[in-house]
Amino acid sequence: MESVIKYILTGIVPVIFLSVGFARANTDVIFIEDAIEAEKISVSINSNMTGHIIADVCPTCKSTRLAIDKNTQLFHKGKRIHLINLKKANGQPATVFYDIRKKIVTRIKW
Repeated sequence: MESVIKYILTGIVPVIFLSVGFARANTDVIFIEDAIEAEKISVSINSNMTGHIIADVCPTCKSTRLAIDKNTQLFHKGKRIHLINLKKANGQPATVFYDIRKKIVTRIKW
């Protein structure tokens, strides 16, 4: 009987506490960023490096319009390049990452 109690206290109880802890940890996840795999993007950017991007996922899907600011990062073929080059991506497929709450593009990969 004593060995059964010892087994419960040293084996089963810790597992229960761990599983409850992991379940609780998962409820605290907050998503702050999302991504769009765009079939093509349309770009409007000014000399202050602000503007917007319109991302089209498919020809019949609703377009998504997101803001661009000077903090938006641009990557082409795996290398980071200056945002001024974004106009070259106009009409091209791209992956657009953005802040869900602010609707501002954080980075673009094309």
